[in-house]
Amino acid sequence: MASIAFNRFTLSVVPSLNAWFCKNMSKILFFSCAALLFITAGTAFAAPPDALAGSLPVYPTEYWTSDKDGWSVKTAPCGDALCAYLVDFKLKPTDPPGYQPIDEHNPDRNKRQDKLCGHQMMGGFHPSKSAGTTWDGGWIYDPDSGSTYDGKITIVDQNTVRLRGFIGISLLGRTLELHRQATLAKQCTDQAPPK
Repeated sequence: MASIAFNRFTLSVVPSLNAWFCKNMSKILFFSCAALLFITAGTAFAAPPDALAGSLPVYPTEYWTSDKDGWSVKTAPCGDALCAYLVDFKLKPTDPPGYQPIDEHNPDRNKRQDKLCGHQMMGGFHPSKSAGTTWDGGWIYDPDSGSTYDGKITIVDQNTVRLRGFIGISLLGRTLELHRQATLAKQCTDQAPPK
């Protein structure tokens, strides 16, 4: 056992300190993260910049497409926030003509037969108070898993944004690139209802 001598006292530190640290590591991490969240929340909910004070932001109504995943959303204001609704999606080669997918993974069993066409996929987004290039405070619904994630939108250029879905902190998540479309050739409401 290692020990440290202070004048007449001997203190056996290393093994007991190591055991205490290992035993309490989860508590240390929890309280450190909680303190960081409180500090961050305090600055995040500070008063808005003078440029935004007293005026409501403009929420655009536009079409955005994920080329990788083959779906499109229409953004629109909803209440005091920006939301997005599914208006087009990629069908599988085995899907019959006019097929419209349903929300089969929704955590609410009563909604699992709802069509995804027109379903709200994002909501609660506001312009970030810290920078003019992001929208945050929102949520993103993933119909493939039935999960809802925190969301952030980062503007890349006039016609490209990055949509980030994450749990808790932005580092743990997935990013999709969306491209602005002037119009859509078709929308899922234009498709024939399933037989």
